[in-house]
Amino acid sequence: MLGIMTNNASIIAQNAVANTQMAINTSVQRLSTGMKLNSAQDDPAGLGIAARMTAQVNGINQAVQNANYGVSLTQTAGGALTQVTKVLQQVRQLAVEAANASNSATDLSGLNTEAQQLIAQVQTIATQTQFNGQNILDGTFGTATFQVGANAGQTLAATTGNAQTSAIGGYTATGSATAGTALAGTGISITVNGVTTNTGATADGQASTIATSINAVTNTTGVSATAATSILGSAIANGTTAIAAGGVLINGTDIGAVAVGTGGTNAIKLANFGANVTAAINAVTGTTGVTATFNISTSKITLSNTTGADIIVAGASPGTAGLSAATTHGIITTYGSSNFTLVDASTNSGLNGAAVSLNALSSASLTTVSNATAMISTVDGALAQVNSLAASIGAISARFQSAVATLQTQSQYLTQARSAVQDTNFAQTTAELSQEDVLQQAGTAMVAQANQAPSQVLTLLQKLA
Repeated sequence: MLGIMTNNASIIAQNAVANTQMAINTSVQRLSTGMKLNSAQDDPAGLGIAARMTAQVNGINQAVQNANYGVSLTQTAGGALTQVTKVLQQVRQLAVEAANASNSATDLSGLNTEAQQLIAQVQTIATQTQFNGQNILDGTFGTATFQVGANAGQTLAATTGNAQTSAIGGYTATGSATAGTALAGTGISITVNGVTTNTGATADGQASTIATSINAVTNTTGVSATAATSILGSAIANGTTAIAAGGVLINGTDIGAVAVGTGGTNAIKLANFGANVTAAINAVTGTTGVTATFNISTSKITLSNTTGADIIVAGASPGTAGLSAATTHGIITTYGSSNFTLVDASTNSGLNGAAVSLNALSSASLTTVSNATAMISTVDGALAQVNSLAASIGAISARFQSAVATLQTQSQYLTQARSAVQDTNFAQTTAELSQEDVLQQAGTAMVAQANQAPSQVLTLLQKLA
């Protein structure tokens, strides 16, 4: 319809131009900002998705940093424990050197001084190793939780343990004297870290035999045993009564006749007699396995068997030497780098329910040969505990590193997904802008053309005149 009051063609053309201009504005904004989503009206659903993805990407990137802190912490602890291990190896070497019977008291004192300095260094490392101002090897760090994910609950727990000299060492349990009766059935049940191993029956009830059965499963349990038998005699009454042949038998072997003590005073005679008895007993050590010592101040003889075999004293007059006719059974001492329990249903071993305690490195010394021998076991326990702690920390470090790699991969692909939602596709948008420019020019031309339509009415009116 040709009219004057309403120009429908112009209105249509104007609307088209307005729509095209809005599209041009949107394209220009996207090309200017590089963002496809600049306001909620662009894509309400997409904006929400992009916001959630951004929160996840930011959280993951922070979690990567958190996990890297964990890696640094565990590496710090692991490096310190490596140094502790080196120092403990030096201490053990000194203990082995000190356990040799050729050392004098002066030698042992010097070795002990060096060992104590090394032990002090272990303590220093344990108490002064820090990460971000926190001690991490003195037991105060406890179990820490690291946030290694973008969301709540995505954590990794880490503990660095306690390497103080009062907390590391060997565990030990000393029983009572064995009953002298062989173990039957399962023997002794040794439980370490929840795993129980049985030693089995023994051929006899001597402490040496039972200790051997424990050592037979050491590779499985980590628990070893030593045995020893000792008798402390009573004070010798005098040194003027000789011992005839057959008077004292040690494990069935006659020590022979022992002469009275000589000297000007009774005390000297007693001391010399004690020395004579000790010499006679030690002369047959190769047969009996028993050694003797005499304490001048107490006038008492001590008999020892370092294997834990029974000591049987018999004869016509053992009392002359302050000894009693009897069979003495040995005592077993067990050692382990980890805490353990011992159960002997028969109770023949003397170890059933024996209390297990920590021989801490801080209390070890090299002042005597026996102390040096004990320190070897203590340091072995400390080494095992430090190595276990280092392995645990190394495993945690590996987990942190794995978490970092996983998080970085998640961040990469999530960022790519977010880009598809919110970033401008420049190739597509520039093509659209070119199309919109052409449409705008065409629309503008059509508006001009449509605006000329009413003038055609004048032509019709002129023909009526």
